[in-house]
This record gives sequence, C-alpha cells and structure tokens, in this order.
Amino acid sequence: MERKKPPRKAVHSAQILPAIIAILVWIAFLPVLNAEFVWDDRINLVDNFNYRGLGFSQIRWMLTTYHDGNYHPLSWLTFGLDYCLWGLNPSGYHLTNLVLHVINTVLVYHLISALIFISKPGPSIRSPRAVAIASFAGALFFGIHPLRVETVGWVSVRGDLVCAPFYLATLMSYLRYAANENSRCAGKWLILSLLFFALSLMGRAWGISLPFILLLLDVYPLKRLDMKGKLPGRVFKEKIPFFILSAIGALLAILAKSAGGKIVPLHSHSVFFRVLQACYSMAFYQLKTVWPFNLTPVYPLKILLNPDHPGFLSLTFAAVVITVLLFTWRNRWPWALCAWLSYAFIISPQLGFVQSGPQIAADRYSYIACLPFAVLFAAGVELAASGILSKKIGCTVLAATFALLAMFGFVTYKQAHVWQDIPSVWTHVIHRYPDYDEAHYNIGVYYLERGDTDRAADALDKALSLNPESSEATNQLGVVSMIRGNRKHALACFNRSIKLNPAYPEAYANRGVLRKGLGDPAGAASDFKTALAITKKSWRYRERVRNLLVQVESQLKQSSDKGNSDQ
Repeated sequence: MERKKPPRKAVHSAQILPAIIAILVWIAFLPVLNAEFVWDDRINLVDNFNYRGLGFSQIRWMLTTYHDGNYHPLSWLTFGLDYCLWGLNPSGYHLTNLVLHVINTVLVYHLISALIFISKPGPSIRSPRAVAIASFAGALFFGIHPLRVETVGWVSVRGDLVCAPFYLATLMSYLRYAANENSRCAGKWLILSLLFFALSLMGRAWGISLPFILLLLDVYPLKRLDMKGKLPGRVFKEKIPFFILSAIGALLAILAKSAGGKIVPLHSHSVFFRVLQACYSMAFYQLKTVWPFNLTPVYPLKILLNPDHPGFLSLTFAAVVITVLLFTWRNRWPWALCAWLSYAFIISPQLGFVQSGPQIAADRYSYIACLPFAVLFAAGVELAASGILSKKIGCTVLAATFALLAMFGFVTYKQAHVWQDIPSVWTHVIHRYPDYDEAHYNIGVYYLERGDTDRAADALDKALSLNPESSEATNQLGVVSMIRGNRKHALACFNRSIKLNPAYPEAYANRGVLRKGLGDPAGAASDFKTALAITKKSWRYRERVRNLLVQVESQLKQSSDKGNSDQ
C-alpha cells in the first residue's frame, strides 16, 4: 500500500515553526548577550589558563581535569573554542550559550513531535497540523520558560547546554530504533543512540539516569513493556551498554565532586534531612514550572531546610501524595506515571542525597529534568488543537496557552537582567534572603577587588554579623584593613580566620604578606610554606606565593650573612 504524503501545509509548518521558535527564544534571552562573567566564571574562565586554546596540552587537560568539581571535557572544548574566537570577551561566551539553547529548543520541538506521533499512531486520529502546533507550544514552554535563565545566563553552567543536544539525540535515535526494531537498520540506530549517550556524559553527567528513561519509554508510548514491570530479555539486553556507560559517568561525577571538595559530609547534613530535602525539591521544581516567579540565583539550604516551616512541609507532602496517586491510577493514566517517574529519575542526582553546594535547589537543575512537563504541556495543546474538544473550548485553550507563553517570555526577559553582573546577582539574592551571609560576603569580595573598601567593609561586616564563624569573611575583612593601613586589625583578622579554619591557605598567605611588610620575614616564610602545603589552587597562584617565599627567604639569608660578617 502506498504511503500517503503529509499535506503541503504540514510540511511548510514543519519547516517554518522551528525558525520561529529560534527567533522567539533569541528575543527572550537577548539581555544575556550584554552580561559579564559572574560567580564561578572567574574561577573557571578568568583566572584559569588551562583551557585557553585547542592545542595538545589544553585538550589533554580537558580530558583529565576535575576542575571545580566537574568532569565535562566537551564543555571545556567549547570554552577553548570560545577563547580562540573571543579571548576573554564575555559577550562571546554568552553568545555560545544562547546558540546552544536555541539548538536544544529546536531539538525539543522535533522530539515532542515524534513522541506525539508514536503515542497516536493511527492516521485517522492524528492531525499533522495539531501535532505541529502542539510541538511548537511545547518547545516554547521549554525554551522561553524563566527557569531556563540561569542555565543560559551563567556561563559556567555550559555543561547542561552541551549535554542536552546529545541527550535529546539519544532519545530520538532510540525512538527511531524502536520504530524499526524488526528492520535491518535497527542496529545502526541503537549504536547511534549509544554514541550520543556517551557524548552527553562528556558534556555533563545528566545522562546517568537515561537508561531508566529508555525503559519508561518502552512502557509508554512505545508499549514494548507493560505496567506490571515484566521485562522481556531483548529489551533488557539492549540496555546493558547504556547501564555500563551510566555507571562510568556516575563514578566520574562522584570522583570529580570529591576531588573538588564539593560533597557535603554526612555528619553535617544527615540522612533524615537529605530525604526531606529530596521530597521538597521534587515538588519545588513542579511548583516553579507552573508558577515561575520569585526566582533567585540561590535558594539557601541553611535558610530553607526547615522542617518546621509550613511551606517546606506542604511541598514535601505534595510530592508524596502525587507519587501515591499516580501509582494508584497507573493503569488509567500510564502516560502521567511515566512522565512523573522520568522527571524523578532525571532530577534524582540533584535532590540532595549527595549534597553539593549551599543550595536546597537551583533553577539550572530543571533544564533537562523538567523536559517531561514540556511534553505533557504539548500533549494538552494537541488535544485542544485536534478538534476533539468543541471548537469554542479548543480556541479558548489555545488562546490561553499562547498568552501564558507570552507571559513566560516577558518574565524570562526580565529575569535575564538579574544575571547581568555580580552586583545584580547578589543584590537580587539579598533582596530575597536578607539574612543569607554568603550573599553579603560575595558582594563584599566584588567591591574589594575593585578597590571600593568602604562598601566592601560594610558588606563583609554584615556577613560576619550573620555568621561570626566565617573564616572567609574574616580573612577578607583583614585584607580590607591591610589596604587601609590598619595592620593591627588586619593581623587580628588573619589570626582569627586561621583559628576558625586551620586549613584555609589564603589566610596564611595574606598573613605572610602582612608579616613581610611588618619586617618579620621568618613568620612570613612560615606562613607562605603552610599556604603552599595546603592550597589546591592553580599553579599560577602557587607561583605567586612561591615568589613571595623566595623573597623573604632571601631577606633571611641576607640578615644571616650580615650577622656572620659582623661577628
């Protein structure tokens, strides 16, 4: 039987809609092109010389480094290319981020289209026009949602943007394999899917849960498995290579976090609180997907992880209730349970079981994890656009849909201004959480680096009033005092910083500089040696400290030689 060709209008829509998506996403995120480097961008890019270029030494470093607690060589490769093109001009790096996000959004359009066609295979109940409209809406729901701003606007989070296209390509290749599993070309699609999966892990380790997502796709919409969990041998065997790659990716991610000192030890964040945090986070991303307001660069763990807070308890309870209800109705709504479990599997590495960083949640963690919600959104739009509902109701739903997307785009445009520079980031956090000491500390360091000691001192004093045990803020306040010429107060600050954290190399180095200026080369040499012994910073930082050590040791030698000649 001859296969019918899709209507010409549908083909035209399939060509023009991705272009419209790209333009709308570009407009929504336009402010990020004027942004500066923020937050960890200095550690990763400005002060890091290792990635600068695409020579043998740079690529070897990219393939072997755990810098800043991550293993993502493909992401470093894009940074190396950026440096070759733009030097250290932040606009070029932001341009790459935005281009990657546009590509990802267009891929989401094609993925949603494939999933809808698979879930409704009969041509009599499938409208190409409705599928195109639904895929367009779902891709925009993903692409211009305010939760995407952190990932696009913060250059150091490039790994998510690099991982995503290969992640999406893995899914699309697997869908193509499943659709042709009895044909001669099926093996090629499976191998291609496995290759894309490996590349996604080299971008960032989001794919460690992807083998489970493939199994969920086998349940719905592919229907290669049933909801009873019966696992045919062939379906399981074809996933073994994926699970092997997933295990390798998970191991590398844990090693990277451990090497970077990013993992919070269990004794300071107990199993009980980690379980509560996981439940909270599960509901948090859903809530922010539906109501993306009051977004902030940091949701402080120390402030929000409070079981007595009614908001915390309500979100945790909601996550449990949703899970129970969807399991109860799994035979009626298999699509809902599969979407929920897909979300749970993808977000699971970031739920806090292995706590990394000071946040209870982060907008950037939603980038791939909330993809199932975009698919569900598109499925609802397809229902309205297909004519199954009455014409009046369908038109109302579609009008409300695109009004909602327009609102998301406006909020995204405004949120993008938050990521313009370091003061705008931390001022926004302070406005949302005025008692968060690390925000005051970070903005204090920013002013200190620019020579504004008055504003730096005010911010650091505020940080210490909120957290008197902060060795970092105490050390930086000592630097402010040293610049102002108040050496006595500076020495007291460095001594206290070392007392609070004896393994803090910067405090020793700063005290060494102060002692050198006070005419105490022996004390300075001791501090520089200690700083070199415990620092994990780059070789350039070590070189600066080592040069200072050579200077004071030279002074000590000259003093010793002079004393011997006098005798």
